[in-house]
Amino acid sequence: MEGKPRLAPSYDLLTTAVYPQLTKKMAMKIGDKYILEEVMLRHWNQLAPDTQLARNILEKDLKKFAIDLPKKAQALLKALKKKGLSSPICENYRLSLKPDTSMF
Repeated sequence: MEGKPRLAPSYDLLTTAVYPQLTKKMAMKIGDKYILEEVMLRHWNQLAPDTQLARNILEKDLKKFAIDLPKKAQALLKALKKKGLSSPICENYRLSLKPDTSMF
């Protein structure tokens, strides 16, 4: 993938939400935004090749991710808590999770 944009690892998106004492600024911008709450579909589209097909695929994948991730993360956090593997960071993450497709 040399010379092509690559998305920041998802931990970059998570740490801005989970650790309130840290900056909300992500290490890599999406479009021209460094703050996750400011990112809209048009910013994601800036990362996609300039074809409608690529943007349609990106939008479909982003919607699925926005809906599926909170559910899967909640299930994982619940399973970890049952095993006694809970922490304030996990709780902060749990509280920050909510399906959000408002950018679409």
